[in-house]
Amino acid sequence: FFFKQKTAYEIVDCDWSSDVCSSDLPCKAIAPVLDEIAGELDGKLTIAKVNVDENEAIGAEFGVRAIPTMLLFKGGQVVEQIVGMMPKAALKEKLLAKI
Repeated sequence: FFFKQKTAYEIVDCDWSSDVCSSDLPCKAIAPVLDEIAGELDGKLTIAKVNVDENEAIGAEFGVRAIPTMLLFKGGQVVEQIVGMMPKAALKEKLLAKI
């Protein structure tokens, strides 16, 4: 599984989303924020996006009950879970603290 293999080497922020989200809801509104952060922290972390509608078993494995949910992996383990929308600066600060 991607996170367990990939995270042995780096931080991964996994954003869980759904097809039923409209663009004005937090579950879709966080996507451009994460894209910006990914560009700014390129080489320091990987941001992966998982659609829970298409990957229900993975969402269940990690206890995703609301979207957006962001799981931070380091060394193959979840080191933090963030649920809901968050301002870019606050999210970036949380990510930088784990790098």
